[in-house]
Amino acid sequence: MNKQRGFTLIELVVVIIILGILAVVAAPKFINLKSDALIANLNGLQGVLKSANTLVYSKAVLSGQEKLDPGSVTLNGETISTTLGYNFTFS
Repeated sequence: MNKQRGFTLIELVVVIIILGILAVVAAPKFINLKSDALIANLNGLQGVLKSANTLVYSKAVLSGQEKLDPGSVTLNGETISTTLGYNFTFS
């Protein structure tokens, strides 16, 4: 008697159901990629602003202006206003 090899209909249905459940669980994560990209861009912008603030503050310290009234600092030929002073920090 020859035994046929293969999957039964029940086994195939169970596999399809499991794949469907996995797709339902994983789909929201893939859909949320746009907001993750926006958050990453904002975090990058925050880093750029912190770096720029550090450069301006360093230039002000080197020129002795960090304790003076608000004014401006020239960095790479561009004048940057320091009207907020330096009494704050980024967190």
